[in-house]
Formats: sequence, C-alpha cells, structure tokens
Amino acid sequence: MSLPRLVIVREQVEDREIANWLPLRDHLDIDVVTTRSRGPYAASGLGLPVRRLPSRGQRLGPWERIPRRLLDRRLDLDPVVGLEQAVRSADLLVVNETHLASSAQAAALRAGGGPPVLVVCYENIPFRYEDDARLLERKRLVRAHADHFVALTGGARRALEREGVDRGRISTVTYGVDPVLFARGDRDSVRREWGVGDDVVVLYAGRLLREKGLVPLVDAFTALRAGVRVGTMLVLAGDGPERGRIVEAAHALGIGDRVKLVPWVARERVPHLLAAADVYAMPSLPTPYWEEQLGFSMIEAMAAGLPVLGTDGGCIPEILGGTGVLAPPYQRRALAAALETLVTDEGLRARLGAAARARVGHHLSTGVAASGLHDVVMRLIG
Repeated sequence: MSLPRLVIVREQVEDREIANWLPLRDHLDIDVVTTRSRGPYAASGLGLPVRRLPSRGQRLGPWERIPRRLLDRRLDLDPVVGLEQAVRSADLLVVNETHLASSAQAAALRAGGGPPVLVVCYENIPFRYEDDARLLERKRLVRAHADHFVALTGGARRALEREGVDRGRISTVTYGVDPVLFARGDRDSVRREWGVGDDVVVLYAGRLLREKGLVPLVDAFTALRAGVRVGTMLVLAGDGPERGRIVEAAHALGIGDRVKLVPWVARERVPHLLAAADVYAMPSLPTPYWEEQLGFSMIEAMAAGLPVLGTDGGCIPEILGGTGVLAPPYQRRALAAALETLVTDEGLRARLGAAARARVGHHLSTGVAASGLHDVVMRLIG
C-alpha cells in the first residue's frame, strides 16, 4: 500500500527546515518542489526528492535584460511554471507564507477541488505586504482557501489571527534542530584558526544585514573593552551587505584587532564553529517592516550549550524562554551592560548554556517539531 504523498513547495529549500519533516517519512511519501537552485544556505534536501521548476520570470530568456520592476507591472513573474502538473497526485501541499505566488497557486488549486493546503508561516507582523495590491490578493486567496496554518511562533499565530484567520485553523509548531548534531564540536582547532587563545569569544553566524544589529554590537563592544579585564573577541561568521560597514566601524572605533570576520562555513562545520565560542549574539533590531521570525542560528547555538545575548524583540524572548540575557533594542548602554555580564561571569554562562541546551531538547528539537507536524498532517489527510 502506497503512503500518502506530501509535497513541500518552497521558493528556496533550506535543510534546517526540511530536517523537521524527515521523521515523517515513515508515514508519508515526501518530496520537494522549489524554484531556486541556490541560496545563502547550503541545501541538499537531506535525501528527499527535490524537483526544481522555474518561476515565470526565470523563463523569460532574452526578456531578462528588461528591468524586472518595469516588466512586472504588466506580468506577474513569480508564479511557478508547471506547479499544477507537479503536484497533481499530491494528498497534501505544504507551502510557505501567505503572500507568495506558490501559496496562492496552491490555494487556487484547492478552490478548484485540488489537494488540501497547509501553510507554514514565519511572518509575525500582521498585515505585512498588504500595501501591494497583488500580494494582498494572494493573501486573501490563501486565507480563504487554505485548510490549515502552522505558525512557527506565537507571534506568527497572533499575526494570522489579527488578519482574520480563525483560531481553529491555526496550530503553533516551532521548527527546531537535532540536538545531537550540536552536542560536540572541535573547539580547539577552530580557536587556533581564529587565533583567539584564551579570549572569551562572542559569536554571530548568519547574514550580515543591517537589521541584525551588528554595527551596534561592535559599538557596544568598545564599552566592553574599556571595562573588562578578560580578553575578548567578537567573531562574525557569514557575509552580506553590512560587511564593509562593520569593518569600517570596527576600525573607526579602534577595535579592528578585536573584531574578526570569517566567511560562511559548510553546514557540517557549524557545530565546530559554535563549540569555539563562549557567547552567541543575536542583537536584532525590529523595524516597522521586519522582526526576527525564528532564529535557526540561535536555536543551534542553544543546542550547543551557548548562552545567548539577544534583544527584546520579535521571536527572540519566546525562543530563549528565559535561558539568555536580553537587552532593549537600540539601546547601546543596555546592550553593553548585558554583554559585560555574560563575558565576565563564567558561572552564569555555564548555567544559561545548560538551560538553553535542555530547552532545545524539550521544546525546540526536530523530534518535537515533527510530532506536532505529524498531528496536523494526519488531521488534514485523514
């Protein structure tokens, strides 16, 4: 007897997401449809069949030379070409967010008698994107015809409710990580690569974006250096448009020798990267248009037993659950004081790190997430 077929439709496949669905393979035939072959995070599909279909814009050929924003006024370039045929035999479609073209396509199929649709939502700002008429129409279509929604955080659930989605159509299931993957890492070899010796290392790993609060973190680090006797090093692992600004700020503030930027590492090396650190920084800055939505890297750091320095915004307090130290966003002195507390108190770091690791095991693991997803999926497909 064949298993029910579940198709995950995602503009960009990320293994950290897919890992939460893998335990369901004993009950479901799962495959993935995506429109992008590459992204900022390495993605293999973790052994699931991955079918890549082009978006309408990717099929334009010579028209790609025309600026997208001009052409897009006349033609929606986002829909996935061939999606209807690719999911024809599916028993359940899993899509991402309410404003995306693929979600609207799935909802339209459902309205025409197609398979049930489950929408996974990170977005935690209600009515986001609704200033764009096209995206508003997509959201209305998805809200009207999707069977159920998985909110990855309480903030995402509240946003859906504010937009009019009935509570009975929403389940809160938070994606997690496999704690075993982050339980052990090669601390010494990475620290030798960084040349940090016995310094207390504060680490951030991810995209170097303005809203991640990295320049304010560098600025707060100057106050830390003036008042702390232990050696400290700030390591920023990743790449992005803020890289130049971070380097400029570090040198202007006279701490260029204490701020180290290192490139992306392969996914299998992330546990070693985290093992080499003593504190993980998540100083995100909420804006009217964006707040931290889940923070996979933060959950990975917690699984590795790192205490987290975060800002009190978006999903960060919810994910930490009291296992980290929070500072109000946009307040340099408060951020510096919180950073100094963690850098100078080794016992506190150990206690918070142990609590963070336990929280991942109990609430933020792939196993816990898969159990919640299984319950939702079985209700939808009977």
